[in-house]
Amino acid sequence: MNLTLQTSVACNRTDNMMVPNEEKEYRLSLLQQTRRLMEEEAKCSKLIQQTVPTADMMCPPIWDYVMCWNATEAGTTVVQPCPNYIHKFLLNGFAKKTCMENGTWYISPLTNKTWTDFTGCSFEEQWRQSLNQHLDRIQIMSIIGHSISLVSLTIAVGVLLQLRYRTVLHCKRKRSNITMFHINLFLAYILRATTSILKDYLLWNGFALSKDVQQNGEMFGFKDDSSHWECKLLVTFFVYTLVASTFWLTLDAHVLMKLIDVDLRYLQKKKYTRLHIAIGWVGPLAVVIPWVLFRIFTEDYICWNTNPKSWTVWIYRVPIFLMNVANVNYFIKIVRFMYQRMKKNRSKGKHSNNRSTVLKMTKHICILIPLFGVPYMIFTIMSVMLDVAYLYAEMFFSSFQGFLLSVTLCFTDKRVIQESRQIFLRCANTKPRVDMGRKMSQLSSTTRTVLSDS
Repeated sequence: MNLTLQTSVACNRTDNMMVPNEEKEYRLSLLQQTRRLMEEEAKCSKLIQQTVPTADMMCPPIWDYVMCWNATEAGTTVVQPCPNYIHKFLLNGFAKKTCMENGTWYISPLTNKTWTDFTGCSFEEQWRQSLNQHLDRIQIMSIIGHSISLVSLTIAVGVLLQLRYRTVLHCKRKRSNITMFHINLFLAYILRATTSILKDYLLWNGFALSKDVQQNGEMFGFKDDSSHWECKLLVTFFVYTLVASTFWLTLDAHVLMKLIDVDLRYLQKKKYTRLHIAIGWVGPLAVVIPWVLFRIFTEDYICWNTNPKSWTVWIYRVPIFLMNVANVNYFIKIVRFMYQRMKKNRSKGKHSNNRSTVLKMTKHICILIPLFGVPYMIFTIMSVMLDVAYLYAEMFFSSFQGFLLSVTLCFTDKRVIQESRQIFLRCANTKPRVDMGRKMSQLSSTTRTVLSDS
């Protein structure tokens, strides 16, 4: 559709009530804005009544509840300065409205009403447009990070299962079930990474599945002729994996704290192990089910990945935030325990090299930071102070957290390193033996040939 731009005559902007601030925004009280809206609506109604229909293909004059639009030729986009009677609208901004080729104003498929583009009238809308330029790069970072995490976590689960099998096979002493907790934590992050990749790949512009989107000219909208349960199920499972991974992170931190500070045989009791596993996988449902019911009965909108009411998302974000607070509390307790233990050993003269002890403690603290989700508290502060920087930092940590956990809890574990070293040495020792066996076989064959000839 070929649309031409038609600019209307600028309206008179001299009004003593409107005083542009330093950011070139209009400032009005609610009473002033309401009065001016009523005045402009009355003027527009009078204009509509005085308009004489013509034989030409034209869009009729219309009041869009914000400003008045004159009769417009079909197939054009009319542009007007932003109204000076709306609080926080820009002084030098412009609004747009499209008249379709059939002589009707463009109707948004999302609201089923005529739609006016006020993007140029608000700093928030302009910021949103600039933010969209970064979303592609953030999405690529998300896919790369979750893919690396998915591969590393899958390898880590295989390694820990093999290590657990060898421990059961060769060790007669009772084993700790901390390995099983790490495996469940890895599985939760595997589900999270997989769902995130599927969501980025399947949802069109992060909006909906391709089959749920309809095109109207150059505009895209959401179909309203079905329940769209597939994309809602995908988003719901993604929310579940977010909550479940945080649950397991908190449980892992809780168990680690118990093992360090309370009882080294804490997990040898089967009832504790089963209870923790049940909490880890069933507990998130106590958060997800209320969110699903709320969406069904009050905000059954698109694929449930948008939030018309900004506080809706906090139904599951508040529990996640509280669990991260608990993780930080565990982190502080473990660091304090490590410091007290180092101080006690130093007083007994067990560590003569203080620098080495401090470096070792620093290393353990750096390892514990991603495990206990400490960066999430920093990101909560950044979300208030920064915008784009927060999105990059939060997405980088969120997508690569699975990789960091696999390195922290598996690949740097002493037992895993020893087992890997033994496997490598066995492979290295096997190769010379195979080569020697081949050489001896060839020598024996040559000897038999010489003896037979003689």
